[in-house]
Amino acid sequence: MTSIAGRSLLVRFVLVALALLSVVVVAGGRSGTAEAEGTHPATISAGGSHSLALGEDGELWFWGTDHSGQLPWPRPLRPHLYSFPAQLVTLDGGGYFSMGMTVEGDVWTWGYDAYGQMGDGPGGSPAPFNVPLQAPAVAVSAGSSHSFALLDDGTLWAWGMNDRGQLGLGYATPYPSDPLGVETPQLVAINDVIAVAAAEGGGHTLALKSDGTVWGWGEPAAILTSPPGEGWPFEPAVAPQQVPGLSDVTAIAAAGYHSYALKSDGTVWQWDAWNGLQQVSGLPLDVAVITAGPNSAHALTSTGYVYGWGNNHRGSVGDGTFDPRQTAIQVNLPGTVVQISDGGDDHSLALLTDGRIFAWGANSAGVLGIGTEVDTSAPTQVLFEPSDTVTCSGEQWPARYPFAISCSSSLAPGSGAVTWTAVGLTPDAERDVRILRYGSPGG
Repeated sequence: MTSIAGRSLLVRFVLVALALLSVVVVAGGRSGTAEAEGTHPATISAGGSHSLALGEDGELWFWGTDHSGQLPWPRPLRPHLYSFPAQLVTLDGGGYFSMGMTVEGDVWTWGYDAYGQMGDGPGGSPAPFNVPLQAPAVAVSAGSSHSFALLDDGTLWAWGMNDRGQLGLGYATPYPSDPLGVETPQLVAINDVIAVAAAEGGGHTLALKSDGTVWGWGEPAAILTSPPGEGWPFEPAVAPQQVPGLSDVTAIAAAGYHSYALKSDGTVWQWDAWNGLQQVSGLPLDVAVITAGPNSAHALTSTGYVYGWGNNHRGSVGDGTFDPRQTAIQVNLPGTVVQISDGGDDHSLALLTDGRIFAWGANSAGVLGIGTEVDTSAPTQVLFEPSDTVTCSGEQWPARYPFAISCSSSLAPGSGAVTWTAVGLTPDAERDVRILRYGSPGG
């Protein structure tokens, strides 16, 4: 899945929880005040079976299925702080693994590694791995089980599953090949690439060149704009080939058996071998970002509005229904959106300017982070996992310790004074309390 942020805006996001601010809470109902130090998440990413959020201070949050063994069991149904050996600035969640990049351009992978998608060679582990590359990276893209890094020297490198030729290396490794994938980074024979989109929930890849043309490889049904002939299956496109009928493209997205392009005139186009190349109807002409899941896609406008369309499987469009939407419809979100991300498990995330994250769609393994595993067709706020019982705006959060921190409901998220109150402590007992950043429920 590739989620593309249209712009970088400062957002404020407050979470109240336990974290060493060295404010001493003394039993007996005493209370005090502390100024909340607001911060903001730098990016979000919806993976195939999990979701990720990254704070500007480097904190990595994770929820859903964890193949690296860090999350407690039973799995938390809301975000959990994830220990990571490097400070990342970019995230992209793949099928059962994730990719990230540091400010220096180092590429990291972690998670499930059955097809070489970690890039760490034979016998790899799910632990975070710093992928060796010949130059710093400027972008990464994680697909279902295939990985890409675009380097600052203009080269594109690929590794992972290659059963449909989705790595673009000129050959495929179909079942029962052993291994099914490519376990170390390999150079893709394509130049002038400025963006790459590896499909989640599918076996194809798109690349955008500096001249505005789109190239694709892998599953031919997803990259061709018309059937190549009679019969099924189509032969894999194992090397990059230009997608006909497209020019002046500024952004791309890919998932499932579908491909998408945003043109410089603001129009959005979608295609596959069965339905051909079609303009998406119902969208305004100020679309800045496009992103895609297997059964739905979304567009973010320059003014912060989100539109969705598609099969709407498990509520993935986000319009409050489960009805298919051939025409794009606006997704009702309680604020201006600065980033969207669609995952391979038919779920979506949206980051608002006030720092809150909203999620909708399929909720297997709690990928929405809303405290349940029930699908929802309407945007619902992600609840960040506190370390203690926290009461904010009247909502009680379950936790480990027998006291609560209360947050004034009149505060704007991410700013102002926070009032805390110790509850249920024995006389003269002391506890350290800190204000943990990132979002308060309903606040």
